[in-house]
Amino acid sequence: MLPPPNPGAHHSPEPMDVDGPEHHTQHDADHDVHMSDAEHDHDADHDRRPLPDREDPHQQRLGLEPDAEQQALRDHSPVHRIDLDHVHDQMHHWAEDGRLSNLMEESHQRLQAERAALKEGEQPPPTAFTHQELEHHLGDEFRRMNDGERMAVVATLARVSSDYHESQGVGHNPNHDSQPYADSGNRADGTPDPAKASDRPVSAQSREDAKPNFPPKYRKEGDAPSDIATLHERLTGKSKAKPNADEVHSIVNAIGRHKPDFSGKNYAVVEVTDHKGNTTYIVDSSVPADRSGVTPRHSERHLLDWVERQNSLKPDGQKYTVASLYTEREPCGSGQGHAHCSRLLDSHTSPTHGKPVYYSTTYRTDPEGLEARSEEREKQRKKYASQIEKANQIQDEGKRREQLKSISKTINNAVKKVESDAEKQMTGEMDRHLRVVGQLWAKSMTHIVPPQASSQ
Repeated sequence: MLPPPNPGAHHSPEPMDVDGPEHHTQHDADHDVHMSDAEHDHDADHDRRPLPDREDPHQQRLGLEPDAEQQALRDHSPVHRIDLDHVHDQMHHWAEDGRLSNLMEESHQRLQAERAALKEGEQPPPTAFTHQELEHHLGDEFRRMNDGERMAVVATLARVSSDYHESQGVGHNPNHDSQPYADSGNRADGTPDPAKASDRPVSAQSREDAKPNFPPKYRKEGDAPSDIATLHERLTGKSKAKPNADEVHSIVNAIGRHKPDFSGKNYAVVEVTDHKGNTTYIVDSSVPADRSGVTPRHSERHLLDWVERQNSLKPDGQKYTVASLYTEREPCGSGQGHAHCSRLLDSHTSPTHGKPVYYSTTYRTDPEGLEARSEEREKQRKKYASQIEKANQIQDEGKRREQLKSISKTINNAVKKVESDAEKQMTGEMDRHLRVVGQLWAKSMTHIVPPQASSQ
């Protein structure tokens, strides 16, 4: 059995550990992080890697121009595309020498310390890593990165480790807040957003609740296959060159504090400074629609709503300032399936207005893809026309709805498979990144699961 890194702490706490009566008294969100890097001067790092050129409002990617909202953002803010090659190379190095695993384990220990303090009704210690602490953990390679690359590192770490994600995200960074969504508005139908009553980030909760999923395509490259085989042997005492899916998922469950995320969610980071000039990076994911009924949130809005709540609890002169924002996928616009994130960032009332925006993969509307899916939907409707007609004749309302729902699901699944060449390339850009996430996770876990674990 895999021991927790801190023998005095238990890992995977029961709900009572974070949901006691003392926990609910901590809703003032006024437990400040001691950000000890006020001396950090962005202009003092003369050997830092330069940023890529600012994007032109009409700059094409994959043969596609930004839409009107994406263009407006580029008109008013410096938008830079951050190539991930250098980030991936450095993170492979840190995974190999154990620096990533050390950072992830400390994030777990900080969450455990926070939960223990809350259980005792005490002020929780900070979980956020300051800019200076990240430099201490990751060294000169991190210091020499440009701002966009540093934030890409933080976003990638959040994908690799669930506890790193939660400890550096909404509800915890820069301060602990037991009511992170207290200011949430109602859902589209006018009913209260269930997140409003949540004492934990909904992104972290949904990640914990999700079944382990390590798709084969993200664990085939580099050292991932051999590292996964090593982890299987250390945890079970059995040697197997290619553990099957169930065995891989058992490995993930055994190290649940660092559950990886290979989902289609987007991770974003905001760099914030306090009134003393100290810096921290808040990272969190999008919140997709699911059965919980929680209002869906794109990652950019998820983060900015959180910053707004933190500032609402601070007096004038002590509020946080957003210095920049990074997102894995470029901020979306007004196209189908988009949520106007570019417009949000460009708003004159947004703390990001005029601030640098960094991204790494393309996210644009392709008219060819829209047209192809429209044609496929019409084709599927004709194909299932007789079944739809029969379903509509079912007298029992419940059975009728169930049958129509089943047909609709079949049609939607067929439509979703239709992609234009540009859309396939967009998917490919993220797949390339997620393959690296798989390698980083597997390598880092070999530092966390000791060779002697199988004999314990």
